[in-house]
Amino acid sequence: MYTQSFFKQLLVVVSGLLLASCDKDYNEIGADLIDQNNSEFTSENTDIFESTTLKTGPIASNNLEINSLGIIDNPVFGQTTANFVTQVQLANTSPTIDFNLDQSVESVTLYIPYFSKITSIKTDGRPVYELDSIYGNKTSKIKLEIYENKYLLGNKNFDVGAPILDPNFPNLYYTDQNLFFNQRKGDVLYTNNAFVFSSDEIKVTTPADGTTAQTDTYFAPGMRLDLYKPFFQDLLFDKSNVDYDLSSNPNFEQYFKGLYFNVEKTDATGVLARMNFKKGTIVVKYKEKATADATTPTVDKSITLNLTGNTVNLLDNEATTATDSYSFPKPGRLYLRGGEGSVATINLFNPALDVVTYVKTDNTIDLTKGNGIPDKLDSIKKNGLINEASLTFYVDQNLMANAPAEPTTIFLYDMHNKQILSAGVLEKDASGKGLKYKVSITDYIRKLVNNDNEEIVPLGVCVAQGISNTKFKKVKNAPVYATWKTLTTTEQNAYFFPEASVMNPLGTILHGSNSEDESKKLKLEIYYTKPN
Repeated sequence: MYTQSFFKQLLVVVSGLLLASCDKDYNEIGADLIDQNNSEFTSENTDIFESTTLKTGPIASNNLEINSLGIIDNPVFGQTTANFVTQVQLANTSPTIDFNLDQSVESVTLYIPYFSKITSIKTDGRPVYELDSIYGNKTSKIKLEIYENKYLLGNKNFDVGAPILDPNFPNLYYTDQNLFFNQRKGDVLYTNNAFVFSSDEIKVTTPADGTTAQTDTYFAPGMRLDLYKPFFQDLLFDKSNVDYDLSSNPNFEQYFKGLYFNVEKTDATGVLARMNFKKGTIVVKYKEKATADATTPTVDKSITLNLTGNTVNLLDNEATTATDSYSFPKPGRLYLRGGEGSVATINLFNPALDVVTYVKTDNTIDLTKGNGIPDKLDSIKKNGLINEASLTFYVDQNLMANAPAEPTTIFLYDMHNKQILSAGVLEKDASGKGLKYKVSITDYIRKLVNNDNEEIVPLGVCVAQGISNTKFKKVKNAPVYATWKTLTTTEQNAYFFPEASVMNPLGTILHGSNSEDESKKLKLEIYYTKPN
């Protein structure tokens, strides 16, 4: 189970419930509307629900849909450094290479498009782009190095850096393993001490050649780099290499294990980009002799490699100073942070029941199920038919004043069953700063009211990357397989957090339910129509 140190940053706050009923011109529960007069039901109890902040610790970050690369200096939460490892696959296996002919690599070009949009058109008809998913100082420079990765990102039988869980499960790689991969890097393939994520359209000119006219080719903004040619000359055209095998991608991945992207900070601010590396390619252009007795290679050919296969995002979240608000949380606040970060948990209604997480005397965590509908929920059940229910989280705008960016979305999820329940989108004030997130829990409350056997579960709240990814990732601090297989599903699920949170490098600070600001307290609202 979790150790007590895993929860050392836990912040417990308790608050009341605001329940208000209002007239509705519909009833989705199937009963007739009888009372059309406004009425109000409120509770003076302060133990209706409990909210906490929970650090995730190192968490699996392999094969994310979107990965981060760069360094962002966040004065609110601290610095985040994002490195990346990916396998590389042949676009076409068993390429036709006649080793009786000489091959000479002319260029090796890596291209990974950024997330961008066209904002206008210039007078020459070319588009003007704006980058999306770039955080920090967008003009900041970082040191970027790309190395050969010499560690195979395998598929089965070994859980790197953590106890083996199930030998039939895929490998898991974690956010805190940058040193592991850094110590297993090979040749340097690219280095730039002043790399910038540029929004400029990329223009590539091919000079005139004989009767062929000069041509210009345009690419959307992206990482377009020239990699070290001698390495790929040896990789692709030296068949004497002991492990040389281009016959299939599983064999090629054993031979060439991929790329390791490493970044370092070179100025005071830093910059970080979220990228879809799966769209990346490496195009190796080479010349080959027309015949065995030809003097020099003259025939133009190419081999394309795709940045597909297994990946891992290496995310190092550092604290700021000893007085930063994240290491020493302000009472009454909930701290959400992506990557190797933190989430909030909420126990609705009566937390005195055993829906709460308890730290036992042996420093383990006991997650047990709720025992039916508590008194407060029974009161709701007797007083009305549920039309709408929501949780409203207000951003602490003072603590977030210096944040370089804010997450646009948060998720509410069922912690017992690894299920995303709802999403909330950031609402901003007139100055463009984050104001609040409102998350619907209508369906969840209806199920509790209408079904006495429905389990009251702890709810998690996390930052999210979009709303489509509903998968979960396991934390590194999990039991060994011998213990794991004895746990209930609910106990196992306590070691998983939404993948959407791992993918998002940002964070936010929300008012909790015992915030000193009465107008900004975490609020639960339930609207109902009183039955006959």
